Amino acid sequence: EAIFTEGISYIGKRSFAECMKLHQVVLPVSVKEIGDGAFDGCINLESIEIPEGTRSLHGTFRDCTALKEVKLPNTLHELRNETFRNCNSLESIVIPEKVCHIGAYCFENCEELTEITFPTNLYHIEEDAFSGCSSLEELVIPEFTKGIQSTHTIGVVFQNMPRLKKLIFPRE
Repeated sequence: EAIFTEGISYIGKRSFAECMKLHQVVLPVSVKEIGDGAFDGCINLESIEIPEGTRSLHGTFRDCTALKEVKLPNTLHELRNETFRNCNSLESIVIPEKVCHIGAYCFENCEELTEITFPTNLYHIEEDAFSGCSSLEELVIPEFTKGIQSTHTIGVVFQNMPRLKKLIFPRE
């Protein structure tokens, strides 16, 4: 268990990476920035609430295989590459309204993910962002999404999703 006191504003890059016995983290509202891969590989971390003020996450929870619940702040603007990659236990996520960018491999192999609530302001989704999300049955891409990037074809962004029955894109 890691409980931080008020006043800490930054969690450094890979600060808790591979802390395999860590199951709970309590971040104070003073935390405004979390470094790349800060909790990478914390295989027993089950839930976390990211404080308001945090604007970006990058590889933060990669390989946190027990992570089931995440509360993201309304101040978040982007989910960069690999933020939740291989978070096999993550079941649902609400992406805040200010998020306009979802990076490559962001939710790759989130096998238990059944529900994603996208923000209406989502502008760009990078390659393999949802590949391997094998429990997702439906995705509704917001109206203002202009870019779905892939070095190959659109299928790579959404590959290995055997239960996907419905994929709705914006009109334009």
